[in-house]
Amino acid sequence: MDQNGIDICQRWFREFWGQGIASVVDEIAIAVQNYLIL
Repeated sequence: MDQNGIDICQRWFREFWGQGIASVVDEIAIAVQNYLIL
């Protein structure tokens, strides 16, 4: 794999990781809200 391919993989990983963290936080927030409502 050339340097350009590595850069693309790293960029994709950072974006995917950032979105993953954000969605996990959203899921936790929704679960907490549902728990508090119940």
